[in-house]
Amino acid sequence: GATLEKAVLMYRSGPAGPYTEVEMLDDGLNGDGAALDGTYGGLIPPQPRGTEVDHYIFAWTTGDDGVHSPWEGAEDPRDYTVRAETQPNGVVLNEFMAKNETVVADEVGEYEDWIEILNATASTVDLSGWFLTDDMDNFAKWAIPAGTTLTSGDTLLVWADEDLGDGPMHANFKLSGDGERLLLVDPDGVTLRDFIHFDEQADDVATARMEDGFGDWVTTKSATPDSLNIPSCGYWDYGPLDPFLHSLTLAGSGSPSLSGGSIDVVVGGLSPGDSLNLYASTASAYLDTLVPDGVALIDPSRLIQTVPLTANGSGQASLSVPISNPGLLGARFYCQAYAPTASLGVGLSNGLQITICP
Repeated sequence: GATLEKAVLMYRSGPAGPYTEVEMLDDGLNGDGAALDGTYGGLIPPQPRGTEVDHYIFAWTTGDDGVHSPWEGAEDPRDYTVRAETQPNGVVLNEFMAKNETVVADEVGEYEDWIEILNATASTVDLSGWFLTDDMDNFAKWAIPAGTTLTSGDTLLVWADEDLGDGPMHANFKLSGDGERLLLVDPDGVTLRDFIHFDEQADDVATARMEDGFGDWVTTKSATPDSLNIPSCGYWDYGPLDPFLHSLTLAGSGSPSLSGGSIDVVVGGLSPGDSLNLYASTASAYLDTLVPDGVALIDPSRLIQTVPLTANGSGQASLSVPISNPGLLGARFYCQAYAPTASLGVGLSNGLQITICP
């Protein structure tokens, strides 16, 4: 019979600053919906551009029961970065890798950080004098060399390695595998065209746009440096921005083709006997509030199939679906596995995009 006595929103500017308390209210004026509807809200004041804001909620009842959200509270708060206003014009950051161990080597055979820029406009673009930077206080950190042009749909690969002597497309900064910011800036050194703030990265895992040139950012083990992210047919894996979040793996094998092929997938990371569902949808998504501590990577409103599976003695579950309908040529499907009672970690897999081949 206990009722809510008080709820506070705790926030700090920067990962080392002191926390400030904001009382959460149910008055209709603090992002809480209608007044006295049982929903409480609190507002964090505006912060300077580039500020990382940590925050968590602490609430307790008249029975002195308290709870944090997230449950770790100040030990592992949620965070966001105040981004500058962007003015998109079709030239975008499309993919990058901050911990390139074995994926692709530069001109001198070194495995360095890299950044991919895409011209998603319908015309050729002159990138002479555009800037890349990882510093919110220095928009003009590294300039793209004069004479650099990109035709419509083409990509440009820049090495972020501080090795300017290795070639013209080597920037004077590196990407931090612990996380930082990456900005694409107009030649005026002021206008921000694209921006991403990323957290800790994993070896040989790229961060890429789910759809080339626009859409959600995801991580992928199927990096495509200096080419479009999405294959015209076959499999492409993608995962949450936190590459360490999900414990299950979902992979495709063979060719999902009309010429006698099939869709073949396998789910790993299970314990023998674990029950799971494999979901298929006609659209991707990025929903980080649907499953606790996980990210739904397919659109649940457009599900077309749910297949129950059981892990074998090796902790794997597999499925093979023959392809026989010619009308499926070029069709695209999105799959994700969910094991609500998985023995190891969060019972969600990465997403798998499947495009039917000829």
